Amino acid sequence: MAIAIPHVNQAKMSANETSVAKQIGTIHTGQAQYNSQFGKFAIALTELGLPPNGTDSATAADLIPLDLASGKKNGFTI
Repeated sequence: MAIAIPHVNQAKMSANETSVAKQIGTIHTGQAQYNSQFGKFAIALTELGLPPNGTDSATAADLIPLDLASGKKNGFTI
């Protein structure tokens, strides 16, 4: 048991780090698309997220998922 627990914790940490790296990639892609559409980069993650009224705009471009646009994903704050 004393040998298994550190390995499980290490595997969990590695999975979390991989997830965060993918989320950063999603933000990077969203920023590139945002820049292409609006000629500037988003200042806040909410600008990359879902629009409240269903119409994409510079204030909410629907380029990343809502939970990522909130700044929190899988227990991490971005």
